[in-house]
Amino acid sequence: MPALNPSVWLSHPTWYIVPSPIKDGSGDDGGTQQVRITCKKAAHQTDPDEIQDCRRSRWMGGVIISADLSQIELRAAALLSGEPFFVNAYLNGWDMHGRAAALMWSESEILSRYPDLAGVPIDRWRKTNKSFSKREGQVGKRINFSHLFRAGADKMQGSVLADIGEIIPVHYFERIVSGRQRDLPVLWAWQEERIAEARTTGRVTLPLTGHHRNFAGGEKYDVNEIVNFPIQSTAAMVLMRIQHYVRTLILRRSLEHEVLPFLNVYDALYFDCARASLVPTVLDIYREAVRIVADTDYWAMLQTHYGRKIPLDYEHKVHSHAA
Repeated sequence: MPALNPSVWLSHPTWYIVPSPIKDGSGDDGGTQQVRITCKKAAHQTDPDEIQDCRRSRWMGGVIISADLSQIELRAAALLSGEPFFVNAYLNGWDMHGRAAALMWSESEILSRYPDLAGVPIDRWRKTNKSFSKREGQVGKRINFSHLFRAGADKMQGSVLADIGEIIPVHYFERIVSGRQRDLPVLWAWQEERIAEARTTGRVTLPLTGHHRNFAGGEKYDVNEIVNFPIQSTAAMVLMRIQHYVRTLILRRSLEHEVLPFLNVYDALYFDCARASLVPTVLDIYREAVRIVADTDYWAMLQTHYGRKIPLDYEHKVHSHAA
């Protein structure tokens, strides 16, 4: 049995499963109106960086691994809505964040700022120039995600300020918002269908599983949450299915006393491993779980339902400071 580190203390938050009878915003009693699971006391899914940096493996010589689904909410939006900008990005290898930045500033303005990008395909701009990636590329990323819940110009400006520490004039974001219906017509039409569904039935329902959220109208009626609910919930369901198969594979390999998935952060899973030599095994398990969900399970069923394919991808990190 691996030796535990006596200097590491364990936190045991309260997890709220789906469905939950207790609503969001009710203090420590917690709960969720969304499909994704949540935890409180302590709310480790929203730990600030300072707290995350304090995480340590429970074992002497252990390590923590995080595996993060890549752009899962944008991939869900592509699959559910069929928006060509998103679909083509994943099928053809486009860099949608770089393209969103070019849409905001124009290619000529960006090239005047970064002459070294002249002659470089737009889909390689973020990989070619780190300054562009950290500033304009990050703004493009924020723009794309803002489309999923129809964020307004002020909201986008504030989010970009938090991202890059710079106040970009609001008229840039106003132009993005005013052009949403024109630039993303299929996504817009799909969102309008969800809004109409909420208005006529009082709820929005996910395909296949029947998960739903009620929208009663009045003060609780919120277009942003209506259009984002199916996307956020689908993304959460994908990770929960992956988590299920991860646990199954861990048990199958008799690793339950050495590999512990200890945290679900909506699009990422965290593993505590008893020793560094287990890292390849854990990554192999996660890779297999993603393959099952993509090829035969929930994501595959959604692809069949909508008649289109969107690949899944993920990134991982070994947190050496957690040893």
